[in-house]
Amino acid sequence: MTAGFVGRQAELETILEAGRASIHARKPRAVVIVSAAGLGKSRLLSEAVARLKFRNTFRVTGYEPERSVPLAAASDLLRILSPRLSGGGTPGSTGGTTSWTGLDPVRLFEAAHVALGERLPAMIVLDDLQWADELSIALCHYLVRAGAATRRPIFLLAAARPGSAVGILSDAMGSISKDVPILRTIDLGPLLQEDAVALAEQFAPNVDQAGADKLWEASGGSPFWLEVLAGGRQESVRTEHVVAERLRLVDPDGGTVLAAMAVAARPLMPSDLAGLLDWPMSRLESAVGGLLDRGLAAQTGGAVKVVHDLIRDAVYETIPKEQTRRLHGRLADRFETEAGGDVQLLGAALEHRRAAGRDVGDLALQLAMSPQRRLLGAEGLRLLRHIADELPAIDARKAHLRREAAALASQLAEREVAYTEWQRVSNEDPDPVIRVRATLSAGREAYELGRLNEAREAIHRVRSANALLLAHQIAVDALEASVVLWLEHKTGEGRELANSALDLARSQVPKGGSVDQLDPELRSAYLWALDAAFDAAIQEGNAQRTLVIADEMFEASRGFDEEAQLEAVLDAGCALLSLGRIGAAEERFRQGWEDATRSLRLAIGVEFGHALARTLFDLGQLDHAESTAAEAISLQHRIAGFVSRQRGPRIPLQLGIVRGDWQAGVRALATEAQMEPDPHYRLAYEQILAVATARLGGPRRTNVALAHLAAAERDAEEAACPRCTSELQLRRAEVLARIGDVAGAREALEASRGSAVLEEREALKLCAEGLIAAAEGNLDQSARFLSESARIAEEAGRRIDALWVRLDLARVLSQSDPGSARSLLDEVDVTAKRFGATTLQGLAEQSLRSLGARTWRRSRIAGAGSREVLTPREREVARLVADGSTNSEIADSLFLSRKTVERHVSNVLAKLGARNRTELAARLPAATTRGPSLPPAP
Repeated sequence: MTAGFVGRQAELETILEAGRASIHARKPRAVVIVSAAGLGKSRLLSEAVARLKFRNTFRVTGYEPERSVPLAAASDLLRILSPRLSGGGTPGSTGGTTSWTGLDPVRLFEAAHVALGERLPAMIVLDDLQWADELSIALCHYLVRAGAATRRPIFLLAAARPGSAVGILSDAMGSISKDVPILRTIDLGPLLQEDAVALAEQFAPNVDQAGADKLWEASGGSPFWLEVLAGGRQESVRTEHVVAERLRLVDPDGGTVLAAMAVAARPLMPSDLAGLLDWPMSRLESAVGGLLDRGLAAQTGGAVKVVHDLIRDAVYETIPKEQTRRLHGRLADRFETEAGGDVQLLGAALEHRRAAGRDVGDLALQLAMSPQRRLLGAEGLRLLRHIADELPAIDARKAHLRREAAALASQLAEREVAYTEWQRVSNEDPDPVIRVRATLSAGREAYELGRLNEAREAIHRVRSANALLLAHQIAVDALEASVVLWLEHKTGEGRELANSALDLARSQVPKGGSVDQLDPELRSAYLWALDAAFDAAIQEGNAQRTLVIADEMFEASRGFDEEAQLEAVLDAGCALLSLGRIGAAEERFRQGWEDATRSLRLAIGVEFGHALARTLFDLGQLDHAESTAAEAISLQHRIAGFVSRQRGPRIPLQLGIVRGDWQAGVRALATEAQMEPDPHYRLAYEQILAVATARLGGPRRTNVALAHLAAAERDAEEAACPRCTSELQLRRAEVLARIGDVAGAREALEASRGSAVLEEREALKLCAEGLIAAAEGNLDQSARFLSESARIAEEAGRRIDALWVRLDLARVLSQSDPGSARSLLDEVDVTAKRFGATTLQGLAEQSLRSLGARTWRRSRIAGAGSREVLTPREREVARLVADGSTNSEIADSLFLSRKTVERHVSNVLAKLGARNRTELAARLPAATTRGPSLPPAP
């Protein structure tokens, strides 16, 4: 139990326990204290902060008038964490302005996450959560969520009055961890009599028992009022009378200062108060001194504030409305003068202007046009839309504010809102050119939302407009091309539209000049056309053209659109992959990954991370691929609501097939396939599943492989993508050849001929040819095809593919040249082991055993006790038994005979002293965690 703190000891212990657990487990924890005003949450908060010994403590404090001001509550946290992002401009401070220009919220959050990593363990104290702005709460949640993904000791301690903010934070925290809850909520009620009496005696040591009882009764169990009453010995007076009595003793100057602080509702520096009231400092200091003496004000870090919210509320009720409006107006003028483009100061000025009953149209426009406007977030966007709705129809600012709100919605990827707002602009704006631009933007949002009819309607409206500008013509052609390619799945028609738009855009670049000479609207349309043309080239399988367009996109966006420039690097890497230049693609992806994460372009960074992981997988760098994919997924989880444009099978799922229990990997991949709604992306899942099942499942799973193949063919027909269809034919040829359908395999191979995909994936074609020849008994021809396929795959950098082909080659050679087959299998075994590809290693060793080679290497690891511990292979068998696998399933997973599995199971049961498989599962953890983790040995 804690000593020296009276009244909330159980609650204090709960907080201290959570804080210490965060440090010891190196995981985030959070506690939120919830109570009405005056019940001691601030006192409990202060005591907990004093007791916990974190290396760094950061404060985030909400203030009532600034609930809509982005990052107002977290400004001090950001200033301390990342000085390069914050210059100190916050409401109530006149020193400088923030330099967050250009940073959207997620990039800013990630910068804070990175900076916090150098100051661990850390505690974030969030006081008055109910008044904190939406973005500050989101930042705290981001830091905790990111900390969970990266195992960081971060403790969030919050205090709030009951309300929706607590529920929102609780729901958000609950989604972070499904095993150990991160957040605990403490609900404070009035103090019990015993605790209240003890606290009264602490506040007034000379009070007797009867007096302490009266103080408890008069205070209603409120620690705050208990202290007030004990200090004044007014145990029989009602609390509201105490406030009135204190206020009655305040002189006029003190009352004016108290009113100013009550209206500001946040700490103010004396210089700011003097400026606000237009007083000399000597007069201000005298008034503040009187308030401090009477216990109505407190001073911390030089700033002065009303001592408690209950006092502030009482003061606010006594201020005449005209004086309240006048003070709000002065605060608005002061913040607006200091703001420049700072969204925090502009937001504070806007709130005070509204409270003062002044016109807010100009200030709302200034805020909406700020370079920092992304920091406004969804809450700020709602406010701008509300102000636009309130402005009269004849007010020209209404249309302008509506346009800026729509543009902000697009920047924030609030697709539904953006579509609605652009639609309103397209219908209401008096300028016909602006209406066309808005219709184009609405069509783009409809396309991003996957709404074909709405996108088509927008395209029709643009084409029906009079005197269409050239930039609009290019943009609508590019938009229609994207709609045709991805929503209507018509590659040929989409390609024609995209190429036509790109030709028209290119024609506007002056001969001998550059895209820098184009006006911004035309240059943006040019980028739209390049994007559509790239997609068309991807769908038709023209890898060389995709590379040319990606390089052109890079030049067109240089110095104009950083995000588009990074996307061009990503597209170029994808083109290099299709051309078989894996090493060059890996260089592009790695550089893009570093540039995106360094510049905090998180969404495109996720794309680079997944692309880099996929390339490392091909190169056989499986450990690096797994860690890179984990980083990308962690980053993706930190971006709430983010949906990657590179959908399809992720590397962790494919790793599960080549380096673990391949059957579990296949099941996980099948589950993901069922959740993918788009046939274009679902096709990739089904294709991998068909090939993996044909390679690994044996004759008993032929029907499963055929079912996945049929599903892939249905998806290919629906997606109508020539590139994907052609590659599927090559995979179909491989699958059918493996299961013995030679005629079907030849038909699939013929169907793929003449496609550009064959130039990119020659190794796939030769592999299919080799498998067909083997099925027909032409072993020499099969060996030649497979050998060439392996060589091409290896030279291209597709080393995992090369290993699969070499396994096939070894099986063919085993029928005519067992010695060469054995040498080849030894090479595959060694390479697969080096890569960590345990599935391929197991297949190689299974084939070696069939040729009479001994691959069983028994090893033991000394344990802490006298009991014999399990060999690496026995540990793997035991794990599968504990997972519920049968001996037959274990044999399939590990490429062993059933008799070998039975021997391993018997050994495991004996070593663990288990009578059956259930007891084995219960005893497994202690036995399998001894010693280092080793790859399985047969």
